[in-house]
Amino acid sequence: MANIRDQCSWVHMHEPEAATAKAKDLVRMAVAKAAHLTALPEQRLPVTPSALVIGGGLAGMTAALTIAEQGFPTTLVEQGDTLGGSALLLTADRFGGDPRKIVAELAYKVKIHPLISVRAKASVASVSGYVGNFTTTIAKKAGSEVINHGVMVIATGGKPYAPKQYLYGDSERVLTQLELEQRLASSRPLSAKIKQVVMIQCVGSRGADLAYCSRVCCGQALKNALRLKTLMPELSIFIYYRDMRAYGFLEDDYRKARELGVIFIRYTPENPPKVTPGHSKSSLLKVVGYDPLLGEEVELDTDLLVLSVGIVPEDPTILSRMLKVPVTADKFYLEAHVKLRPVDMAVDGIYVCGLAHAPKSMDETIAQAQAAAGRACQPLAKGSISPEPIVSHVDPELCIGCGACEIFCPYKAITIDKEVKPRKAMTLTASCKGCGVCAARCPTMAIDMGRFTLEGIRAQIAAFGESV
Repeated sequence: MANIRDQCSWVHMHEPEAATAKAKDLVRMAVAKAAHLTALPEQRLPVTPSALVIGGGLAGMTAALTIAEQGFPTTLVEQGDTLGGSALLLTADRFGGDPRKIVAELAYKVKIHPLISVRAKASVASVSGYVGNFTTTIAKKAGSEVINHGVMVIATGGKPYAPKQYLYGDSERVLTQLELEQRLASSRPLSAKIKQVVMIQCVGSRGADLAYCSRVCCGQALKNALRLKTLMPELSIFIYYRDMRAYGFLEDDYRKARELGVIFIRYTPENPPKVTPGHSKSSLLKVVGYDPLLGEEVELDTDLLVLSVGIVPEDPTILSRMLKVPVTADKFYLEAHVKLRPVDMAVDGIYVCGLAHAPKSMDETIAQAQAAAGRACQPLAKGSISPEPIVSHVDPELCIGCGACEIFCPYKAITIDKEVKPRKAMTLTASCKGCGVCAARCPTMAIDMGRFTLEGIRAQIAAFGESV
């Protein structure tokens, strides 16, 4: 392949003559390389017909149940002692239903399913192998357990951000949206003396602490504001927001809140609302913020200050290093391709869903978990895999068994066969990604990559030199 489009016409569109000369060089080099191409052998490797799901929240349970319903044994590993995860913190959805009941029903289906084995109070200690043939050690209080499986789904979930702003933890009148949910679900949600509630959006989000939007905070504020209005219609509610991201059908909740008298005040990151305490713990809080419609500062005495905080993932550091999968700067697992492979990880046979991937609503979590389960079932249903043939190949005549390739391989796809005398390197083709690190590190040039052999690269260089 001579990539004329990306490497010439797109990047040199204002230099047609030079681009043409470069295109000729690329074609000449490609032809020279093609003269050294050889057929790459295609392998078929068996697949262990079972799956491992890490995380027993809404995403993990949905993925495990979906895979098991396709007829494949599934092991579900949960670090806590109960299934459900962060979804158990929600007490109502936007329609008035209780999500905890839905989660409890899902957990019951998972527990009684004959093909699902739940490992609670357990964690992943080590992982080895490749797609179709993973071996995972599960650490439990009673000891360790080794599980062989063909695919893996990461659903380690997330948790609410712990705010440090706006007197949270210092005043009894400051709550998060989730804490307000717990109050609204109790027998005595609010005192009859409460007259005014102020909500502040994007607390800790889209700034120095969390650089991203957590998607669900605006919808949660709207839902709780409507619940408060249902309990106490005369209650005054003010919502300070940066951008009201009520996408989809949440627009209906936004309109209803406006109709019921909820007042929305926009603020900028440079001038957020300020909160000062009263003279005592029982005194009202003062919230001062600039109203762009009035063009002046507005001071509100509030009985209750509710903070909309974002979602942070569970720490992926240990697991991501163990699996050799990438994470974003915000510690969420990074998919292989945002459009073409949205639930696949860079390592074949490993898939991601739920809050471990990014903040999302319950509906989106369920949909993504089903998508990840569907992708995981593909190699299980086929019964075998055909790894990409563009992998490293070791010439045993040139290999001196130094082990440099084994040390630097990021995917642990090359090992030293110690049973052979003298020692020789060998490639695990199912794990190899064809990155070329081993070939670059080999001191004796004993390793070649499929389609990128040393002879082919030298031929390309020679062809380019002819035109200089």
